[in-house]
Amino acid sequence: MVATAAERLGLFAMMRVDQRTPQDSLETGRYASTWVMLSREPDDLTPLRQRALWRTPVAREGFRLWTDDRSNILSVLGAPPQQ
Repeated sequence: MVATAAERLGLFAMMRVDQRTPQDSLETGRYASTWVMLSREPDDLTPLRQRALWRTPVAREGFRLWTDDRSNILSVLGAPPQQ
């Protein structure tokens, strides 16, 4: 959803997915999370591009951007994050 919004708004995005097992979460206190950074200028994201875990997100083909009049939470639930 964020990748589609970034494209529509002319922004640049980088995404990081931290996957954790339940056991890892119990041991470290760190839980699974997804981080997205947006920028107006691509150079602002250069430090993230240089890190192995950060990727450019890819907008899902055919995804309709949410608006105040229309949203569909089911369209994103269960869809694995794209890296």
